[in-house]
Order: sequence, then structure tokens, then C-alpha cells
Amino acid sequence: MEKITRDIEFEKTKKNALVDVRLVQIILIFFIGLSLFLRLFIKARVSFYIPIIFVVWSLIYIANSYFLKRTRSLKDIHDIHFRDSMIDLFILTVILHFIQGIEWLGAITYIIVFASAFPILPEKKLKILTFTCIALYVGLCISEFFGLVPHYKIFDLREGLYKDSVFFISTSALVVSFLFFFGEMGSSFSSDLKKRTIDLIKAKEEATRAYEEAEGAKQVLEVRVRARTKELKELAESLEKKVEKRTEELQEKMEELQKFNKLSIGREIKMVELKDEIEYLKEKLKQKNG
Repeated sequence: MEKITRDIEFEKTKKNALVDVRLVQIILIFFIGLSLFLRLFIKARVSFYIPIIFVVWSLIYIANSYFLKRTRSLKDIHDIHFRDSMIDLFILTVILHFIQGIEWLGAITYIIVFASAFPILPEKKLKILTFTCIALYVGLCISEFFGLVPHYKIFDLREGLYKDSVFFISTSALVVSFLFFFGEMGSSFSSDLKKRTIDLIKAKEEATRAYEEAEGAKQVLEVRVRARTKELKELAESLEKKVEKRTEELQEKMEELQKFNKLSIGREIKMVELKDEIEYLKEKLKQKNG
């Protein structure tokens, strides 16, 4: 039963992972088109690196889909999805850097990674993903705050907002708190959901097994009933034949008795007639002698 449960969980997880990959591919294609449209037609200050990053990201997911379809164990799915989720976090951090993400709470885009990881990854890997996400975002904020990396602008926000210490501390604390809370809640929810899923799978297997046992018992009972019915039918036919044979025997004996009875009665009548005749002859003889 444990093997059946693992197989069902494997198929369910693999299906969810493939659905997630297809959905992300659609989203990435949309953002490739959007970034090109903003840069070429709207003339927005979108870095030419952004559509390139989206194209590379899309190619990574195509490769991910290829490898997922060939997985043979649940651990392989977890490892592939965890690796790709880590890549997603790094790419999202780079994109946040190019789209002025730290000035307008662009970190909410990390939710996309967690939303796809929660139904698939185990709790331990989700915690690692959460702390990696926090480290990447804080590292980006610190790098831009201290001028370690150039600051890109695509919106006309207040000049130097990313270097405002109050803004930096408050937004960083808010985002880190949100990511930590979201990650922990997601890990707990994911763990509980997987346990419930396993329990449901086991309950389903037990119900299926009970049903199969009941069906088996029903079939055995039907076979026994058919066999007993056949025996009773054969017995009834046998008894009927015996009754017919016995009736025939009795009929023959009755006929023999009737014949014997007729013969006996005829002999008795004949003897009476002979006795009467003898008496008549005696009387007649007396008359002659007298």
C-alpha cells in the first residue's frame, strides 16, 4: 500500500509541476512581448537586458519541462523544482534591479515563485527558499543603497528615494517580514496539505481495497450459490427420476396383483361351481339308488 501511495503522490506532484511549468512559460512569453512593446513602441526606459533575460528564462523552463517529463521518482521532481525555484529567485532579483523594484515594493513578484513551489516542494526546501529570497532582496537593497551597483529608473519617482534611509529601512523591514511570514505560512500550509493528501490517498486505497474485497466475496458467494443451485437442481432431477422409476415399479406390481387377483377369484368361482355340481350329482345318485 505504501508503494501505491508513493506512486499516486509522485504522479500528482509531477502533474502539478508540469502544469506550473506551462503556466510560467505563458507568463514569460507575455512579459517578453510586453517588455519589447514598452521599449520599442512606448519608448519606456526599459533596459534591453530585460527581454533578453525573459527569453533566457523561458528557455530554462523549456529545458525544465523536458527533464520533468523524464523523472522517475518524487525526489527527482523535488530536486528539479527546487533548483529551478532558486534560479527563478536570482532572475527575479536581477529583473527587480532593472525595473526599479526596490522603490515600489516590486518584491511582491517573489510571490510567483512561492505560489508555484508550495504545492510541490517539501517543508525543508521551502524554508531554504524563503531565506534565500530574503537574502537576495536585502542584498539588492544594500547594494543599491551603498552604490555597489548602478540604479536603473523606469518610473519618475522622487529622486534618490532608493537612498532614503527611512524608505530603505521601512520597506526592507516590511518586505522581509512579509516574505518571512508568507514563506513560513506557506511551508506550514504546504506540509499540512501534503499530509492531508497522503491521508486521503490512504483512505481512498483502503476504501478501494475494501470494495475489491467485498466484490471478491460477492463473486465467491455468487459462485457458491450457483454451484449449490446446480446441486439442488441435479438432486431434484435425480429425485424426480427415482420417483418416476418407483412409480413405474409400483404400477407394474399393481398390474401383477390385479392379474393374480383375477386368477384367484376365477379359481374360487370355479371351485364353488364344481362343489355345487358334485352336490347335485350326489343327490341325483341317491335318488337312483333309492
